[in-house]
Amino acid sequence: VGLILSIYAILQHFRIDPLGISNIDEASGRSFATLGQPNFLGQWLIFPFVIIFTKIFEEHKWKKKNVLIFLLLIVGAGLATTLNRASILGIGLSLILFLIHRYKSKLSFKTFAVGGTILGFLIFLLILAGGFRSVNSRLNLIKPLTPLVQEHWLIGAGPETIYQTYQKVLSKDIYLTENLYDIPDRIHNETLQVLLDQGIAGLALYLFLIGFLVALFFKKGEFPFEQAACYFAIIAYFISVQFSFSISSHVTILLAMVAILLLTSMRFSVKTIEIKNILSRGLLKIGVLAICIFYLYNGFAILMADVHFDRAINSYFSDSGESINSFDLAIKLNPNSRYYLYNASNLLSAKEPTIAMNEGYLDRLGLLTNHGYHYDLAMANYYSRIKDFEKMDYHFKEAARKAPNWPLVWQQWGSALFEINKYEEAAEKYENLLGLAPIYWKGSTNSDKEKHRLFKKNNELFYMAMHRLVAGYLKLGRKDKAEEISKYL
Repeated sequence: VGLILSIYAILQHFRIDPLGISNIDEASGRSFATLGQPNFLGQWLIFPFVIIFTKIFEEHKWKKKNVLIFLLLIVGAGLATTLNRASILGIGLSLILFLIHRYKSKLSFKTFAVGGTILGFLIFLLILAGGFRSVNSRLNLIKPLTPLVQEHWLIGAGPETIYQTYQKVLSKDIYLTENLYDIPDRIHNETLQVLLDQGIAGLALYLFLIGFLVALFFKKGEFPFEQAACYFAIIAYFISVQFSFSISSHVTILLAMVAILLLTSMRFSVKTIEIKNILSRGLLKIGVLAICIFYLYNGFAILMADVHFDRAINSYFSDSGESINSFDLAIKLNPNSRYYLYNASNLLSAKEPTIAMNEGYLDRLGLLTNHGYHYDLAMANYYSRIKDFEKMDYHFKEAARKAPNWPLVWQQWGSALFEINKYEEAAEKYENLLGLAPIYWKGSTNSDKEKHRLFKKNNELFYMAMHRLVAGYLKLGRKDKAEEISKYL
């Protein structure tokens, strides 16, 4: 699979996409094969790369060794097309540790060499990382976390809750390095993510696993191939996710690697339980088969939900009937996706605001998000379309209360008010949006020109709002304010 993905990534780099999945230019020229995002592919390729690398040292026949080197070059080329620095850094450090472990067994040398590797890692991070945008982005994400840790210090806020809890401490500084309408739902550092999701209890278990890996490294003797491949792949992956996060396709392989590592590193007593009764054996087999079928069905359902959701988006502007049916199929197949529900309810509100299906989506969205700001914003847009302005105003206020520093709230609230000719109130909301935008939206200095270009490219909605703000000022007779904004548009 790693070889296939790598070949696909290489072809994609040369603008050849056999499946026509997406335009590589949308990812700034970085390949992603079938995983949808370059960083996801980069982290996935860690596993086959490290396995092949360690196998090369295990193999003694040069014919086989040459084949392995060829495969390693293909996977390495695929990895290079992703430009995923976290994965490349993780692999680099892991392979240095592999060589240290393989060729020097003295504890003092291992300690010295590991210290040198950590120092090299810090130098890479601080000096040779090829730009500080990613570092600044992570720092802006991390800086306001202390109140969240204090609030949920023991067992955390729960899995997949960052997108809600982070809004309480969201600082506008984050938009100096991120797109204006992005919602942080990951911290891009797995250690901190564990602390926020699972508290001190989860972090203690996480650190225990790290301690186990460290102790295993300093254990006397060489690792056999299976143990070495799993151990150093896990190390490489662990390093990479300190700058990123895991997805399900990564975790599936990671857990298999952990299982193999435990089996080859620890002594287990094996006890065989013989089931003599034919009926009992039959029932057991049927039970295991049923569990397998259940997981296969659910995996296939989620895959098909993605297919239908993409079809719904693609047909939205050309065929609203097909779009509605595709949205409905996607949500029936994966009813617990807030992403599907939020986007479907917003898009359908614009075209078919009175259909009962849309109200059902909104109810489900409220249940899944604990009636958070996603729910309120979707409800506000829905009531705006059906012209129930009292309820619209209530839900916009709730969304702004729950996520006051999320620019999309002020963008959509201002637009809804502008459409019903409430220019004074619309201008107030747009001014709040303007207050959250980074200063380089104006592009007024030479150092900000490139940032301004990227900001303008990625935030068309913001400039649309600013044009409306200018129009609103003119309607209100504030010509000076209109001119002040319009000179930057």
